Amino acid sequence: MKNKIIILVLIFLVVVSISSVNHPNSYVLSRISPNSATFPIRVFFWGDNRNSCSTCTDGDIIFMDMLEEIEESQIPVSFAISNGDLVLSGYDFQYENYISMIDRVNFPIFNVKGNHELYADNGPENYQKYFGDDHFNFTYGPLFISLFPDCFQLPETTSWGHKIDYTIKQEDIDQLQNDLNNLGPEIKYRLFFTHVPIQIDGAASHYDSYCIYYNYHQSEIDQLRNIFESNNFQVVGFSHWHDYDLFKYNGIHYVLAGGAGAPLYHDANKPSYDPPNYAELNHYVVFTFDRYGGILLQVILLNRNGIPDNNYTIRINSSTTGNPPSKIDSLRIFDTKWKGQYTLSWFATGENGITGSAESYIVKYANKPIKTEADFNNALTIPQNPVWQPQEAGAYEEHSIEMPTDLNDTYYFAIRAIDTEGQKSDISNNTILVPKSYIKRAFPNPFNSKKNRFFEVTIVPSKKTDVEFNLYTVNGRCVYSDTKSGNIGEELNFSWDGKNKTKMVAAGIYFYTVKIDTEILKGKAAFIQ
Repeated sequence: MKNKIIILVLIFLVVVSISSVNHPNSYVLSRISPNSATFPIRVFFWGDNRNSCSTCTDGDIIFMDMLEEIEESQIPVSFAISNGDLVLSGYDFQYENYISMIDRVNFPIFNVKGNHELYADNGPENYQKYFGDDHFNFTYGPLFISLFPDCFQLPETTSWGHKIDYTIKQEDIDQLQNDLNNLGPEIKYRLFFTHVPIQIDGAASHYDSYCIYYNYHQSEIDQLRNIFESNNFQVVGFSHWHDYDLFKYNGIHYVLAGGAGAPLYHDANKPSYDPPNYAELNHYVVFTFDRYGGILLQVILLNRNGIPDNNYTIRINSSTTGNPPSKIDSLRIFDTKWKGQYTLSWFATGENGITGSAESYIVKYANKPIKTEADFNNALTIPQNPVWQPQEAGAYEEHSIEMPTDLNDTYYFAIRAIDTEGQKSDISNNTILVPKSYIKRAFPNPFNSKKNRFFEVTIVPSKKTDVEFNLYTVNGRCVYSDTKSGNIGEELNFSWDGKNKTKMVAAGIYFYTVKIDTEILKGKAAFIQ
């Protein structure tokens, strides 16, 4: 299929009538820009989230839980790749169900065509309608990514019992090579994703069991392999087979990720659990790239509820030496059941970029965001007793801290890693602690609707939940009510214009309550004519 490297720009593109955030793929591309990439870059990768039958929801449950967990983890996602078998058969209602799930999350998701998208007669047309072209190559910062089709629908049922043709088209190979030829020197990383594994001669012996031979021609396979090796691809990703596998051949890491919800497969010739090389569990994969050439692969193994149960890290490429640790961008804080005690967590960075382990950490907090060197230097230091020992890059870390029990403000935390040469990482993301919800301001008070258009109450919630605001007369009659979604530490405004629906209320004292989960805040306002 004729295609060009897409120059990503921030445009708004409407292709279908359904409002969308993660379809079609051309719109997903418009959400990211080559020049907006910040380090570390994280690419999430999974495949095969489909249900097991037309009346089942088993795949949907695991997949939706997985998406929500990724969203709630607050770990930055540069973009994600859903690598085929998005739906069971390719019917329109199945696509609409899938879209309703991926459009509930905020991070960008590219959607690759698999064989199950094509079983319905109009499956290819439906994929085209919702996601657009099935082959596209693009750049993101120093990354080149190829999303490559290898499943097509035939006009008649074949000898193997369906209309699916597993093949590689010469025109797609030619376009891939042409786009690679036009890359500039700023591209350091090259990644290739397709749904069905291709045969890799000389690879681990068990790998051949994944490969589909139906209409694959050795000449096209050889061309692809030569492209991978001559262009220094670091990662080739497959799905289709419902488990996780990893092996390295001729310098390239081949990753199979097919456990995002579809029924898992069992291979009697392999152990069912041998991470980080192999696992028959639901999972997704995260690739992390730093600015110094380092690449980490993390496989996140999920429990039956789609929630991470364990994770394993493999270094695909080492960062160049002499560089500082990479920025930590996964810092989070959690409350505990003990008053004044909290837990900080993050994924470790390295001694050089994301390679090795740092020498030490320094953690600061303040009652304002910590963004600059001056902010960090002026913030208060969290004591470490005993001193925290950094883990290998990619490892999950958590440490307990103690804070005063009488805190009544919003606090911001940041961390930096330090290497053996004293070089420091960039300041991390800020994680926010609001020990308890509070009213930041209620203004103006007294309130005169002729002089001031609104009486405004600003709330700072201590958790992510709905916030309910009610305003009452002295006799307990509610004259105004509103509910909004609140996020921890983010200001939320409620405005009252002095009316009970459309009628101006009488002058006097009014009381308001703010309900945030189990917390109740109260205040009063004087309304004058």
